[in-house]
Amino acid sequence: MAQTPQQRAANAKFARREEAKMGKPVAPVVVKRDFKSPISKGWISTFDFPLLLLEQSCADRSGR
Repeated sequence: MAQTPQQRAANAKFARREEAKMGKPVAPVVVKRDFKSPISKGWISTFDFPLLLLEQSCADRSGR
């Protein structure tokens, strides 16, 4: 089946557009988000300190 002049023009336009893309590097997508912890450092230290004391007391008991 033969192409119509309209199809031929559309195909030529598409070919020009695709030819222009050849050899161009694809730019990497860089997504940088600032990480924000849901818990503040103050709360972490508040809950961590008793756990450290508990861990030390358990280690002292098992060492006897």
